[in-house]
Amino acid sequence: MRKVLHLLQQMIGRTPSCRKVNEFLADYLDGTLDPQTKARFDAHLDACPKCKRYLEQYLQTVELVKTNGTVEPPPELVEHTLAFLRRQLERPS
Repeated sequence: MRKVLHLLQQMIGRTPSCRKVNEFLADYLDGTLDPQTKARFDAHLDACPKCKRYLEQYLQTVELVKTNGTVEPPPELVEHTLAFLRRQLERPS
């Protein structure tokens, strides 16, 4: 029943889609959403375990970055990544 209600709410535009939740996540966490959008956002989170879990993981990641600061990647990783990107750019479309 909850899933059906959730689908109906999305169809009539009362709650944002999972994609919209992702798009507005930073604004939600910054507290810059208008009250109506925030209420719809909260309703989606209440009805969507996947998005709720994503938000929790996002918050954990933010906290880890805050507590651990900036970490420099090893030079080998940087070179490997750049080499991969160069190969991708050189490939014919």
